[in-house]
Amino acid sequence: MTAPSPPRRAAMRLAVIVSEAGRDLARGVTRAGCCAAALGLALAGLVAVDGLAVRRLIAQAQEFQDRGAATLIITLAGGVDGRLCDALARQPGVRAAGAVRVEADPLLFAQLPDSPVSFYSVSPGFAAMLPAATGPDGAGLLVSREVAERFGFSLGSRIDLAPSTAADNRSGWAAGTSRTAGWYDYPQDGRPPGFGYAALAPTPADQRFDQCWLDQYPVVPATSDLLYSVILPDADTETSPPQINQHNGSLGAPTDPAAAYGQRPTAWAAAAAGLVGLAVGLLAVAARRVELASNAHAGQRRLDQLAAVGLETAAWALTAAAVGAAALAGVSRGLEPADRLAVARSLAGVVWAGVAGAMAGAWAAALVIRPSKLFAYAKER
Repeated sequence: MTAPSPPRRAAMRLAVIVSEAGRDLARGVTRAGCCAAALGLALAGLVAVDGLAVRRLIAQAQEFQDRGAATLIITLAGGVDGRLCDALARQPGVRAAGAVRVEADPLLFAQLPDSPVSFYSVSPGFAAMLPAATGPDGAGLLVSREVAERFGFSLGSRIDLAPSTAADNRSGWAAGTSRTAGWYDYPQDGRPPGFGYAALAPTPADQRFDQCWLDQYPVVPATSDLLYSVILPDADTETSPPQINQHNGSLGAPTDPAAAYGQRPTAWAAAAAGLVGLAVGLLAVAARRVELASNAHAGQRRLDQLAAVGLETAAWALTAAAVGAAALAGVSRGLEPADRLAVARSLAGVVWAGVAGAMAGAWAAALVIRPSKLFAYAKER
């Protein structure tokens, strides 16, 4: 009779190892349920703690952007090129860019001619800078929500302008009619006053403006320096040097979100998961030294024993990982798709660190017990 070939013998050995591991799990000698529960609860707790910390960072970053703290403004009266300013919106990481010119004349609406409204001319790219802007929807004026509510303006409604008494009228909007092209919110959340009770006239970008606004996140100094590129060559920068300011400084200076993530208080969560998994794996195998001694005395090869321990440990470690994954799904629920993916990737590291720790602990415990002393352990019992 011909002896089985080496690949066949290997397959037979593997089948025996898998079968033996399955029997051990079914008989409960591996204490798989207790190990899975212990590791699973630890992973769920660590995922929840770290996940909440990451969500807090995301909320802070979103608030930073929503409140205009990520917007930088360069100011030089009459010295800003609107075309170059709008073109900054095409730079990587820039969400929007637009130019503003402060008009000398306030607007006077016929309904309340004694209630002047601040007036600005803006480049086409500026509407995207405004919170909850609805337009512009064609030609006309963008008005703040406060102005729209006070005068009863709706989208597309007619605006009757009263004559202005100001001597300097650069805008050409001193009298006549216009329409509501859209409106925008300008909350009082630390932003400088001026746009909360105002009207904006979208204007071609090929003009001179007073300011260029750049909305970017994260705030990168190299990109911010591009604001100086919008200054016109003939602008008077000596008498009045250009200044760059943060639109809303109430939330503090811009920070690096990657650095904030690395410095979060729960950055140790993955390491802690690995240590917990290591401890559970060590204890799970150390508690079975009598059984391992008996198997070795019966002729089980050391490599086969390590393979069986690995299979048994993987079974309860992956069960614990499923508990951690459920906690991960709960923590990331309700986030935007991009944020949800980022959180999932971060917290998956915690889960897999626990699994890797359990495998390492189990194999380390099995290797520490020397084959020559395995039977001695069994005789002691």
